[in-house]
Amino acid sequence: MSAAVLTQFEPVCETPSTCRTTKRPVRVLLAEDNEDAMLLVKYALEEYGEGQYVLEWVDRLTPCLDRLSSGAVDVTLLDLGLPETSGQATYIAVRSVDPNVPVIVLTSDERVHTELAVTLQGADEYLLKEEVSGRLLADIISDVIERRKARGN
Repeated sequence: MSAAVLTQFEPVCETPSTCRTTKRPVRVLLAEDNEDAMLLVKYALEEYGEGQYVLEWVDRLTPCLDRLSSGAVDVTLLDLGLPETSGQATYIAVRSVDPNVPVIVLTSDERVHTELAVTLQGADEYLLKEEVSGRLLADIISDVIERRKARGN
């Protein structure tokens, strides 16, 4: 699969009338090499995000880093197992490009030492794909952004 972009930050909502218009949507960058997992995130944000999220999908680390360096990303959902890299190295590469963008690790890696390593490095959340529901994901994205705002970054 080649690098793909799901959207160019268009609202993730069923119809334009269901999108919130009172504030700018949250721009979510999803770095995930599994298309089925991407579709689950897309569905979760459509179903539970009430039009407040826009989603951009990349399936490799390099386009993720390029996208982060160009700015205008509010939160990154990061799978640690991308084709070019894996584990803690993936997180470190993403964090080094923009340390102010919240990073939610969304992975299948259940190893405690991986979770501990990326959490100690500053990951805002560490979620196992198998345990995340649509409502939970939408809530965690909002919570992470609010925590960052409260800390002043």
